[in-house]
Amino acid sequence: MLSKTKSFQAGLFVRVIKAARVPALALCSVAAMTFGGSANAMDEVALKAAMASFGEAAQAQRLENEIAAYVKSGDLEKLTQLAEDIQAKDGEFLNILTLIVEQQEQDVSEELALMAVDPHQIALQMGPCHHANIAIRSLALMIADGAEPTIRNDVVMVDGTQLDNVFAETINRCERIKGLPQRVPQIGSLCMMTGNCSDDPDLAPQP
Repeated sequence: MLSKTKSFQAGLFVRVIKAARVPALALCSVAAMTFGGSANAMDEVALKAAMASFGEAAQAQRLENEIAAYVKSGDLEKLTQLAEDIQAKDGEFLNILTLIVEQQEQDVSEELALMAVDPHQIALQMGPCHHANIAIRSLALMIADGAEPTIRNDVVMVDGTQLDNVFAETINRCERIKGLPQRVPQIGSLCMMTGNCSDDPDLAPQP
């Protein structure tokens, strides 16, 4: 039986991935490469390396800083290059995570079996830092794919999605768990943490 903490983390993992489904920038091509043959399947060593990398708070913070800086300066070229770098380095892992969630809705067990992935173990090993890293990478792909970012009170937001706020919530949890200093958020509302949702129309109460 799952502990309450692990059950919560698994539920949050599903929420993050579902919010991140929109940025499909070439994930289909990544899937084609992955499932073209078992030689391209992500092996256990690569999978463990990706899990370790996504568990680092510094990675999510660095990407948040870069994305916010490029959006505020209007540097679409650098933002697009960043998204391409993310796709090349992490696209296969992000695709695996999406498949794990989609397994609950359709049969993709064969694809996961090709990669020797245990979906339950992956979901249970995910913590707030993993969730933050998934969300921030997906945001970069989403913006590069045409989503229009907005700047409110010097904070970058993407209207029409909860992904920016999911990132703000999960990076805040990640930093607290790691004992890191609290920072002023650069992307997303902290509504879920503070109760003040007035800064983001996506979170405002509906009439």
